[in-house]
Amino acid sequence: MKREENTFHITMPYGEIKLSYTPGLDGKNPQKLENSPFGIYLSDLKICNTHYWKYNDFGRNWQFQNRSGVIASFDLGGKSRNF
Repeated sequence: MKREENTFHITMPYGEIKLSYTPGLDGKNPQKLENSPFGIYLSDLKICNTHYWKYNDFGRNWQFQNRSGVIASFDLGGKSRNF
């Protein structure tokens, strides 16, 4: 993953994606997605413009341009069990 200011370029073995934060009304800060059901697992959800998204695996060859998407911080903390 490479980040240049508000743009992210992520490469994976079978695809790649390039996206940028969608600016809010002030033109600077990114728009946030509030009250999402995904908030249970993901924190700080932000709306993005996807410049391109490519995927080629399992017999699928997808290419999308200029779509919307989201980026988030993953909160993978769990509860420990006392056995």
